[in-house]
Amino acid sequence: MIIQERVTINGKDYIRTISSEGLYVKRGTATFTEAIDPQASNRTYVEADPIEVEAVTEDYINALRGLGVVI
Repeated sequence: MIIQERVTINGKDYIRTISSEGLYVKRGTATFTEAIDPQASNRTYVEADPIEVEAVTEDYINALRGLGVVI
């Protein structure tokens, strides 16, 4: 689901758009992890592909533990 919230940056109001499902947000051909637009812009976004998250060491350790490897 698309979530929009008002944020203030350096005293100016903006609309921050993100996906509640961990997806990119897309407008036209451009995709973003989040979009920050002037409040009066009235831009609309749709959800796109899942955001790719790079695995960290802890992810690998937990996966190995899930397979029964003692670390």
